[in-house]
Amino acid sequence: MKRIIVALLILITLSFTVLCAPVSAVEASETKVTIEYLDDGYYIETVITENTLTRGTKTATKTSNFHNSAGDVVWYVSVTGTFTYNGATAYCHSCSHNAKSNSSYWTIRSVTSDTYVNTATATAVARHSSGTASQDFTASVTLTCDKNGTLS
Repeated sequence: MKRIIVALLILITLSFTVLCAPVSAVEASETKVTIEYLDDGYYIETVITENTLTRGTKTATKTSNFHNSAGDVVWYVSVTGTFTYNGATAYCHSCSHNAKSNSSYWTIRSVTSDTYVNTATATAVARHSSGTASQDFTASVTLTCDKNGTLS
């Protein structure tokens, strides 16, 4: 229940920010945030930021931020895609990826991205090192556009 309340408060705050910002005729922007809590005290904050370029065309970025138990972002992976949609179909034309570590205990080992019909996906492998022990973690972030331009 706490997670839902936090997510709703973030969405309300972001909605007011978007509503109060000036909107041009060419480009409108929207942000969606979700939070997933993990058993080890870490949590993943996923943010989708979209821009409507023209009617039927959007570009968006979906980022998964990995927070430690203190709330610091220790690493993230993101994918950016450009989509067209027409009410019947949607298609991803291009994508790019990004991943970065913000902690000396984490390193990004690899990151790749790919498109498939109406999705853009980035996959990163991050290594957590502590003393002599290390462990790899793989995370993927997938951005999907439906036939009406709704991103998830």
